[in-house]
Amino acid sequence: MMDRRHKWAAVAAVGALSVLVGVVGAVADDGDDDVRQNAFTVALWGDMPYSAAEISKLPALIADINAAKVAFSVFDGDIKSGSSLCTDSVFTAAIQRFGTFRSPMVYVPGDNEWTDCHRINNGGYNALSRLSFLRETMFAEEQSFGEKTLLLEHQPAATTTRSAPTASQPRACAPSSTATPTTSNTRPATRPTSPGCTTPSRWRSPAGCAG
Repeated sequence: MMDRRHKWAAVAAVGALSVLVGVVGAVADDGDDDVRQNAFTVALWGDMPYSAAEISKLPALIADINAAKVAFSVFDGDIKSGSSLCTDSVFTAAIQRFGTFRSPMVYVPGDNEWTDCHRINNGGYNALSRLSFLRETMFAEEQSFGEKTLLLEHQPAATTTRSAPTASQPRACAPSSTATPTTSNTRPATRPTSPGCTTPSRWRSPAGCAG
């Protein structure tokens, strides 16, 4: 749905679809050996594949990320384009793809894989039905994807009542103090806790972000 795909397509052309973020990359060269010793790298990628051509590039992208020996990876949403079918096979293909990462791979849902599915060119699905399928398949277990996994804590689905409706606030997924924000210099805990989604300083699994 978003025009970010053009940005990623351009990056794909030069074979660098991931953004490798050195957690202490912004730290000055101050001679702090402890800081360097605890430094780690994460990979951020998303908005793909949107075409057969991009599908063909994914093995090389994943191989590059694996070779970089990142601490973990985060896919920031949109496992398909906003104008392609929302079939079950799209989700199963993504699960298989995410499972080939050597380090933990955390998936954050995008709009293309559920809210856009009502469109005719997406198959005319019920968006909430696709959301339910997404939760059942992509968040079947409380752990990340990847050969090595990271235990996660899922936020329950948001609920409303007819007599007392509640207004939902925009929710942003971000690291918690236990998972270590990217501005910190220590390796994330193996079991993130505190699944709040509205507090920018907290990490949680993205299951509730699609709610």
